Amino acid sequence: MIKFFRKIRQNLLMENKTGKYLKYAIGEVILVVIGILIALSLNNWNDNRKTDDVRRNYYRQILLDLKKDSTFITGRIKGLNSNILGYQSYNEAFPKQENVRQLIEIQSKLNHRNAILTFKTNTIETLEATADIKLIPTEIRNKLINLKNNQEAINRVASGNNTAFLRNLLDATKLGYTEQIATTIAHQNNTLISELKVLDNWPQIALIVNSAVALKNLTEKEQKSRLENMLKQIDNLTTLINVALEE
Repeated sequence: MIKFFRKIRQNLLMENKTGKYLKYAIGEVILVVIGILIALSLNNWNDNRKTDDVRRNYYRQILLDLKKDSTFITGRIKGLNSNILGYQSYNEAFPKQENVRQLIEIQSKLNHRNAILTFKTNTIETLEATADIKLIPTEIRNKLINLKNNQEAINRVASGNNTAFLRNLLDATKLGYTEQIATTIAHQNNTLISELKVLDNWPQIALIVNSAVALKNLTEKEQKSRLENMLKQIDNLTTLINVALEE
């Protein structure tokens, strides 16, 4: 092709057709420019296609994370509802107990365990670590970051309150409290229990455990509210990402 254009230029010069040569030269420059623009356009298109493929892969991974988080949160809320109802029943029964022993017995029936909150943050963390977060559109990016921040916040609050709850339970345990307190009550004439004077500690145990479960209840109500809002965030993000994948 280059030889062909060169031959045309030479013929025009040999025939002393300067005007036509200039027009031809200008046309050739225009063709070269157009060729360069087309090449750049194709290169940009290819780069954009690769970027779009990477972004779509991230979208699919994020959707998987969101689905797992949604399932986990739904299950956690179900557990929290059960605990909250259990505490409500305990609170209503509290003034009806005839003595401290009965009170401690119903306290022992409450769920003293705390579930660990585990969210799927691998994809967002990878996006941030690799700077690929810039590939995600602003609206989706901001919502992802906000969700991650909320997850970290709820974990901090839950961890702090759980530590306080366990510390209170430990104090009660040092005085003789166990989750099997009903068995202890049944064997209250046991010589060892008598020598340890566990029965003398029961009023203090009851107050400590009551304080601990009250804190746990407040924590779980707050956690439930936060998790319900988080589910809404997840639903909103899932909708936005699915729309982006369809484009």
